[in-house]
Amino acid sequence: GEARLITAMLEAVPVSGTAASAFGGWGKHPVAGKTGTAQENTNVWFGGYTRQYTTVVWVGSPGNPYPMGHVFGGTIAAPIWVDFMSRIMRGLPARGFPDPPQGPVPSVIGMKKKEARATLTEAGFRVSASSGDSFSPKGQVFSQSPSAGTVTVHGTVVSIGVSPGVAPQVSVPGVLGLRGYGARLALQAVGLAVNTVPVETENPAKVGFVVAQDPQSGSRVTQGSAVTIFVGVEPEKDGGDGGGTDGGGNGGGGNGGGGGDGGGGGDGGGG
Repeated sequence: GEARLITAMLEAVPVSGTAASAFGGWGKHPVAGKTGTAQENTNVWFGGYTRQYTTVVWVGSPGNPYPMGHVFGGTIAAPIWVDFMSRIMRGLPARGFPDPPQGPVPSVIGMKKKEARATLTEAGFRVSASSGDSFSPKGQVFSQSPSAGTVTVHGTVVSIGVSPGVAPQVSVPGVLGLRGYGARLALQAVGLAVNTVPVETENPAKVGFVVAQDPQSGSRVTQGSAVTIFVGVEPEKDGGDGGGTDGGGNGGGGNGGGGGDGGGGGDGGGG
């Protein structure tokens, strides 16, 4: 699998890479290769291969190396390789490089690092492990790329994220002056929960806007924790009109009672 991956990359060199100019008259045989140029152009190479043969061309000094000016692997060594290999390959059938073996990437999320590595290696893949913040238990795989079920070439590197057992921390965004809805979106975007508390304000310009927050902007908190935002609202109107109506009713009752008492006094005088 790894050899085929390398071949796939090297097949581009004679077609569109540093040796493309040398392969203009190359025949039908699939070829892969790589140019090489030493510092100060003291040595140049081209190593290439077909399905049947491999050849490496070196150009340089057998003694003390010396700068050769504008000499490169693709301009000197590669043309020599093409001239030589064209004769070697004459009359031979064109044989393509074999397709690399492929397979589905197994799921390793939830496994311990050692188990995940063994599972992926057994399936024909290489592994690159890194640590990252996660709510998962320490040592447990919480992410992988490519994802499980992806069919890809054996030898492909599968990257896994391994939890250090530390919950991820985030910085609280500053939302003062934002509208309540916008503040909520900004906080939720970094994984924070939001509590909204209305606060009366005499300033009409602050109605609907965040006038305070807790924790403050820039605080480091655990992802998923709550931030309280205080949003300005208009003050409630007082109940003065309703109290006056109730007082009038009570006064009317008192007057009626006085009239009754006066009538009783009249009866007593008649006796």
